[in-house]
Amino acid sequence: MVSRAERGAYGTGKIFRGDWKDYNPLGLKRQEFPQEQVCPFCGTKADYLFPINDVVLCLPHAEMVMERYGEVPMVSKPFTSIKGDGYCHWCGVEVPVGVKMSTYICHKCTVHLGKMEKGHRVKEAALARKVA
Repeated sequence: MVSRAERGAYGTGKIFRGDWKDYNPLGLKRQEFPQEQVCPFCGTKADYLFPINDVVLCLPHAEMVMERYGEVPMVSKPFTSIKGDGYCHWCGVEVPVGVKMSTYICHKCTVHLGKMEKGHRVKEAALARKVA
């Protein structure tokens, strides 16, 4: 721990500071910048990956994501839709058997998943039984 005088809290005048990594006059807690990580969905490098939970993927897309899996923590479990209402969140295809995943993805992929989810909800609303 650096003392208050060493971190420049007292404003000791015009002193040449060769150690800028210790200069912190307000004594704030520092956070490190996130390192670039590879998105398992698209394979691009991103500074920040967002957590997503329980995304259902068809088997080809699940295998693709698992191949790109690197240092990113991921939880996957098999998913079976008995009612037949399961669909792949990435490509939108109806799938009776898939994989549910929880992982971290980039912003571009979260936008894509949101658009697919919105489109599927519109389809479900059109097929829903209307009560008048």
